[in-house]
Amino acid sequence: MAKYEFLGKKNRDGSFSVSIQVGVLVSTAFVDYYDDATGEGYQRDEKIRTARAKQIEDYIRRCLEANVGPKLFELTLNARIGEGESQYEPLDEEGSLGFLMVETEKPKWLSVTDGGTRLDGISNALAHNLIDASWTIDARIFVGLDIPEEIGQFLLINETQKRVRTDLSLRVVQRRLDEGSLDDYQLQVLSSVIPKADQWRYSASRIAGSMNSTPDTPWHELIQMPNDKITRPVKLQAFLTSLQPLLDNADLTEI
Repeated sequence: MAKYEFLGKKNRDGSFSVSIQVGVLVSTAFVDYYDDATGEGYQRDEKIRTARAKQIEDYIRRCLEANVGPKLFELTLNARIGEGESQYEPLDEEGSLGFLMVETEKPKWLSVTDGGTRLDGISNALAHNLIDASWTIDARIFVGLDIPEEIGQFLLINETQKRVRTDLSLRVVQRRLDEGSLDDYQLQVLSSVIPKADQWRYSASRIAGSMNSTPDTPWHELIQMPNDKITRPVKLQAFLTSLQPLLDNADLTEI
């Protein structure tokens, strides 16, 4: 019978916000992938999962090399344990802060509702000795949700949270780079998020802005810049992508 203890905050939705050691996370967490043969599970095992996990591992490596704390955001987990296998001991009168204690025989009992790829990336980082087992990551743990409730959480997270385009942020960063207004720490943070191989995006943003604003270019006022009130023929994100073969070409960049 294994015992686990987490200091955390009890949330209004019944979950607990905790910091969990990656050694515990990797050894006890799993993703409930769908198996067509049995009909069990509910999450898609994406083909790009391995590549994305490698990207997260690389991000952790870059952060550590730059002495910047990785920002991986909290995972959402469900403790698939039975009645009586968990206990919460509050430390204050309101009961908002306390210890969540779990005692279970199950080797794998933390189902990852959101963050399966992050789990894989963290596992890689641990296996390759980038981090040790005592390294922590934030997590929101629900306790004892049944499978339909867990699937409901999965749908809530993935159906209501939409992907946000990043072209505006790239444009803002590119302008500040040109102005020289970023200090060394801010540059370290940004370089950890966007690796050198992807920094062609800043040049692409600079070129797009120049071509869109210069009257004697064929693209003058034809590129949909962030927060433009007028609809234009080509969105900035599409224009940036079209420049990649030129700006991300080793032979051309060495000229």
